Amino acid sequence: MYKWIAILTFFLLIAGGCSSEDKGNETAIEGLVIDKSENRLLIVSAADRAEINLQEQTVEEILGMVSPDAIWISAPVSTIEQYDTGDEVRVTIEGGVNTSYPAQASAKSIDPIHE
Repeated sequence: MYKWIAILTFFLLIAGGCSSEDKGNETAIEGLVIDKSENRLLIVSAADRAEINLQEQTVEEILGMVSPDAIWISAPVSTIEQYDTGDEVRVTIEGGVNTSYPAQASAKSIDPIHE
């Protein structure tokens, strides 16, 4: 009997520990939009803004300067249409981040940063 209680307890602990719901750890980033496509924004760290000149530098040059602080953010087209290159934004990430370069993630929300 004790063996069965131990096995049941073990499985309950395992099942409870495998929850994918993360309530307290939202990842948020702030940065500068340097490129956009139909459903994505390419964002680099706002800390690098002083070094970036969107009129004189290519996206590839900027990515070389800010490595690894760049991320493609996917969102619905209606959301992406609200932003242009040069805008500063705050993005709350939904789910995980693909750590390619630039990184890739989906947006839970995108908000403009007004200075």
